[in-house]
Amino acid sequence: MPILGASLFQSALSTLLSFACGMPLALVLYHERHTRLARLIRSGLGFFFAFPLFPLILGVIILFDKVGFEAYGLSGILTCHTLLNAPLIALYTLQAFDNVPAHYWRLGAHLPLTPAMRFKALMARPLGIALLQGTVLTFFLCLTSFKAVLFLSQDSANSSLSLALYHALFRRYDVDESVTYIGLILIFSLLKGCLPLGRTGSITHSTRQDLRGEKQTAFSWVRVALWGFLFVWSAPLLVGGLGTLVRADFSFSKQADVITALRGSLYLCSVTGALSTLMALLWAFLLTTRAHTFARLFLVPLSLPSFVVGAFVFIFAHRYFDLDAWSFWVIVCLQLLAALPFLTRLLTPRLGALRRDTKRQVALLGLTQTQAFLLILLPQMKDLLFMAFGIGAALCLGDLGTICLFGRDLSCLTTLIQIRMEAFNLEEALVLSYLLGLMAFFFCAAPLIFKKLRSLYVLRP
Repeated sequence: MPILGASLFQSALSTLLSFACGMPLALVLYHERHTRLARLIRSGLGFFFAFPLFPLILGVIILFDKVGFEAYGLSGILTCHTLLNAPLIALYTLQAFDNVPAHYWRLGAHLPLTPAMRFKALMARPLGIALLQGTVLTFFLCLTSFKAVLFLSQDSANSSLSLALYHALFRRYDVDESVTYIGLILIFSLLKGCLPLGRTGSITHSTRQDLRGEKQTAFSWVRVALWGFLFVWSAPLLVGGLGTLVRADFSFSKQADVITALRGSLYLCSVTGALSTLMALLWAFLLTTRAHTFARLFLVPLSLPSFVVGAFVFIFAHRYFDLDAWSFWVIVCLQLLAALPFLTRLLTPRLGALRRDTKRQVALLGLTQTQAFLLILLPQMKDLLFMAFGIGAALCLGDLGTICLFGRDLSCLTTLIQIRMEAFNLEEALVLSYLLGLMAFFFCAAPLIFKKLRSLYVLRP
C-alpha cells in the first residue's frame, strides 16, 4: 500500500529530526536548570501541546517563501513536525533526569566511577524508558498528523493516514477504504498502548545537589546554545509570523463573520473545557478507587486521534441520525473524549495523594467516599481544576479534524482560518491564527496569573 509506505517514511524522518533537535535542547535545559530562562522554557514545554498549531504552520509557509524555499511538500511537513515534536522529546528527556532520586546523584559523586559508568548506573534505565516513550508517541503523532499535512502537502492523499482517511471519506466516499485506514490507525494505536512504556502521569521531581559548586561565568557557550535553540524554534513565529503581522491590515477583523466566529469559538471552548474537566475529575476519582481497572481500560481507545473517532462515528451514525442538526454537540463530545486522557493524567496524581493524606481524617469523621470528595478533596483541587479547564479549552481551540468532519457550517475561528487558507489569503489567516493563539494562551495562563494575583492580596502574618 503506497499510502502506508509514504506515511511510515515521513513519520520515521520526522521522528529522527525531532530527536536530533529535542535531545540537545533537553541537555542544555538541564545544564542551565538554575537560570530563569531555562525554567521559563521548561514551563512552556508542558503547555506546548495545548496551543493551536496554525501560527506555526503559517509562519513556516511565510518564512520559506521569504527565504526562497518550497514550503509545500516533504520539507515543509518535516520542518513543522520537527518544531512541534522536539519540545515533546525534550520534555520526556527532562522527566527522565528528574526521575533519578537526589541521593543517587550524591552516592554516584562519592564513588570512584567514570562518567560512562555513572551514566550507566544512574541514567541508562530512566533515559531508555523516556526515549522509548518519546519515540513511540512522536512516531504515532506524525503517522496520524492532519493539520500540518493538510496545508503543506502537495500530494495530500499520500502523506498521512488521517489525511488519506479524510480524502477517502469526503472526497470519494469510499467506506471500505475508510474502514481500512481506521483499522490501520487502530492497530498502530493498540501497539503503542501495549508497549511496556513504564508509568506515566505522576512524576517525582528531584533536585540534584552538586557537591562541588561551579563558578558562574559571564559568558557560557551552553547559554548561547540555549538562546540559539530558542531562536531557531521561534523563527517561524517571529520572522515569518510577526513580520507579516506588523504589515497586515486589521480592518477585516471588524466584519460580522469574524465577530460571530470569535463568539462561537469562545462558547465552544468554554463548554468543552467545563465538560471535559468534570469528566476528567470523575475519571480521576474512579482511578483512585476500586473501579480503577474499568476506568483505565476505558481510556485505552481514547488514545486515538479525535478525527479518527469522528470518522468512525460518521460512518456508522450518519444513516440513522441527522448529524448536521447536532453538529455542535457532536463536536463537543468528540473534543471532550480527546481531552479526557490529558486532563485525567493531570488530575489523578494530585487526587490520589490527597486521598492518601486524608484517609485517616475521613475515617475519624465517618464520611463516605462521596462526602469526603465533595467536602475535603474538591476544595483543595480548585486551582488544578481551573488549570484543567484552561487546557481543555485550549485543546478545543486547536482541533481541526472534528471541525472538518462536522463543523463546516459552524461559525468559529478554526473554520474561518481554513476558509482563508484554502483561498490562499495567508495574511488574514495569520491574523486569525494569532488571535486563536492568544485565546489559548489566555485560557492556559489565566489560572496561574489569577493565583499569583490572589497571593498578592492575602494578608500574611
